[in-house]
Amino acid sequence: MLTRLPCKVFVGTLITALLYAGPAAGQYSSVTDLGHLGGDASVASSINFRSQVVGASLREDSTQGGFIWQDGVMTDLGSLGGTATVAYAINARGQVVGASNRAEDSSVGAFVWHDGVMIDLGGANSIALGINERGQVIGQVYAADLLSSSAFMWQAGVMTELPRLGGNHAAAVGINARGQIVGQSQTADGGYRAVMWENGAITDLGTLGGDDGAAYSVNARGVACGFSALASGEHRAALYAEGDIVNLGTRAAR
Repeated sequence: MLTRLPCKVFVGTLITALLYAGPAAGQYSSVTDLGHLGGDASVASSINFRSQVVGASLREDSTQGGFIWQDGVMTDLGSLGGTATVAYAINARGQVVGASNRAEDSSVGAFVWHDGVMIDLGGANSIALGINERGQVIGQVYAADLLSSSAFMWQAGVMTELPRLGGNHAAAVGINARGQIVGQSQTADGGYRAVMWENGAITDLGTLGGDDGAAYSVNARGVACGFSALASGEHRAALYAEGDIVNLGTRAAR
């Protein structure tokens, strides 16, 4: 299995990969088993508008392969030299990002894959979690000792580490076409906050009263979603928009 980094957003257990279609007007909904790479389990993580699906699957020899699925065919993405790969995201151009063990499973490298070619994005240990239509890749890069990490943005061969809120860890999870990036950063007192990076600057998106939160996705208008902790410590789905936080776990009055 893929070397596990101490990252809050890292995907774990494999299950059977399925594609759900519909329901649309006049059609029955359907579920398609996407198959596997020879093993007995697979999981799909992302899909683009061309219905290209990416994820990870066990191989016949019990190693783990990242895949791209299209028109009924699952293709193994290969690796950076190690025995495990996982694909996390794909854009409309068919560029795939994820993480792969390097030679002898010595470390984990973020990658971008396109048309059969996998590129190591660098970093002592890194994972790529998102990509936009401009080919800007985001994720998390760890120091060699794994004691600290930073969010990063990679473009045209250059990996740029993004600032933190004063703590030792941060991860970038979502990016929109404008290059606005969202994720999570540790604060100096050890809490975690939902954050947005724009033009290299970091913004704390706040909380619903607690000391934990993260943003996982951001749309074209810069509205982000994720979760935030209440003062009680309970977590609630949250929407972050223009400096405000909306608790999605509450019901509006009628």
